[in-house]
Amino acid sequence: MTELCDTAACFSCGACVQICPRDAIRLQDDPSGFLSPRIDPGKCVSCGLCRKSCPVLNPQDTHGILACYAGWTANRQERRGSSSGGIAYAVSKKTIHDGGVVFACRYTPGGDVEQACIETLDELEAARGSKYVKSATKDTYRRTKAFLEKGRKVLWIGTPCQIAGLYGYLGARYPNLLTVDLVCHGTPPFRYWREYLDHLFPGHRGITCSFRDNTNGFCMFFHSGEKLLLKRDWKSDPYFYAFMYGIDYSESCYSCPFASAGRVADLTLGDFWGLDRKGMEKVPFFPSMILVNTQSGRKILDVLQNELVLIERDVSEAVAGNAQLRQPTPRHALRGPFLDSYRQKGFYAALKETGITETCRKNLLKYRIKQPLYFFYKNLWKSSKDF
Repeated sequence: MTELCDTAACFSCGACVQICPRDAIRLQDDPSGFLSPRIDPGKCVSCGLCRKSCPVLNPQDTHGILACYAGWTANRQERRGSSSGGIAYAVSKKTIHDGGVVFACRYTPGGDVEQACIETLDELEAARGSKYVKSATKDTYRRTKAFLEKGRKVLWIGTPCQIAGLYGYLGARYPNLLTVDLVCHGTPPFRYWREYLDHLFPGHRGITCSFRDNTNGFCMFFHSGEKLLLKRDWKSDPYFYAFMYGIDYSESCYSCPFASAGRVADLTLGDFWGLDRKGMEKVPFFPSMILVNTQSGRKILDVLQNELVLIERDVSEAVAGNAQLRQPTPRHALRGPFLDSYRQKGFYAALKETGITETCRKNLLKYRIKQPLYFFYKNLWKSSKDF
């Protein structure tokens, strides 16, 4: 087996795998858990399609930002089910109502995280919420092209590198394709997530996790069906803690070319950190930041203007409040020790040996002490206002 691009630079988007006419390429993880393509020389006919589709070897053009908004859906129920303002859900719902299809990240029945083809509102529910894991694109680029060539509308929501891989695979821009990239801090390899679930819930089939919501903020909720199994805030959960501090991302995330104000998709969505709320009334706790990068992105917001609350802001405000619009997440000091330990003993052992689990244990104890006091004084304050 031979390599296509360097492991440290690979986005593991899967464009090369899906475009190969001889099924000669597969993504294989290395001892650090990072996925990169390997080519079977016995099957390869040197057609060059893999190199042409690769967004590392052939970078995709990026767009300047045309407009910036703080926004949210006017439907409160839909907003409550979303991580921030519910913009992705609103755009997805419109696509499905128009007879189109949506490709977005969701959990499989086995607990994997993958990009999935969604054609109904019921299916769309499973794709809601943040998932701080690297999702597999599987055969979604192939399926996207098939839908586009049949004339159907397609909405594709993913990380910027996945969108770049999609464009590399397609080789052309389609008028019936709308893309949405997410402001991405970085993504841990899926292998880490699988090992973590194996530790918490052996035989974890059917386990899903929400990493945040509009009520609790950054808090993990592990579910099996409707049953809540475990709840932890980000400071008390080792996986989440490592993610928030950028300790366990895929190697390419630390040199990500998409961590800038030059965007690859039609729309960019994220949290509007740094939003100046002065003079703004009834702004949700987590409003969405919406960057309009193309005329296609502008058009969909015009179509949805009666369903969304959109407040135009200066682009510089969004860039100043979100470091990932300026530069990639820097390597943490624990990055090297974490990888050294992982290669020898696995994910949970690496969390322990770098002190992450102990830090989270102490944070959990502090939380359990402070939480009753917080609610006591909160209720006392509410009671005092009645007099």
